[in-house]
Amino acid sequence: MADKVRYSMSCTPIELVTLAVTYTGEENTSVLTDISDSEHEVLATEVGTSLGGSGEAVAVSFAGSGAIQGYANGIVNYGEASDSSDSQSLSTEASASFIFIKNTGKEFDSVTTLGETLAGCALRVQATSQTIGILLPGECLILKDDNRSLNCTNFHVRTVDTAGADNSLGHLAFEYLVVD
Repeated sequence: MADKVRYSMSCTPIELVTLAVTYTGEENTSVLTDISDSEHEVLATEVGTSLGGSGEAVAVSFAGSGAIQGYANGIVNYGEASDSSDSQSLSTEASASFIFIKNTGKEFDSVTTLGETLAGCALRVQATSQTIGILLPGECLILKDDNRSLNCTNFHVRTVDTAGADNSLGHLAFEYLVVD
C-alpha cells in the first residue's frame, strides 16, 4: 500500500435575505410582532446546493524535516509569515504532490509555539507574484498534483490586513504540510 494524503473540501453558498411581512386589515396588529426587515441567511437560490469534493494525493515520503514538511515526528513546525516582503517561500521542497496552508490567526512565537491573536491580520498566499488566496484566521487551502510538480519555492506567504493590503501589524504563524 502506497503512502498518501486523503483530503476533502466543501463550500455552501449563502445569501442574506430580508423577510417582508404585510398585515391585512383583519388582523389585530396590536398582538403581532413586527418582523419585517428581519434578515436571514439561506442557501443561495442561484446555486441551490452545497459543493464538495475529496480525493487522495500520492506521497513518496513523510520523512522530510519539519522546516521543509511542516511536521516531523508528530511535532508541528509553524512557519512565520513576514509583513514586509512577498518573497518568503512556503518551503524549500521543489517537487511536492500536496500542500496544505492554514492561517492560525496567532502571532509567530516559535516553530512549536503560537503567540497572541493578531487582530485584523490575514495570510496572503501567492504563486510567484499572483495572489491565489487571502486567508482569514482558521481558513486554509489545499493544492494537489500527483505529478509532484508543485515547487514550494514559487509559493509565498505574507501577513497582510484583512483587505489584503500590506501592513506592519506583526508576523502571523501559519500551519502547513508539504508532501513530496
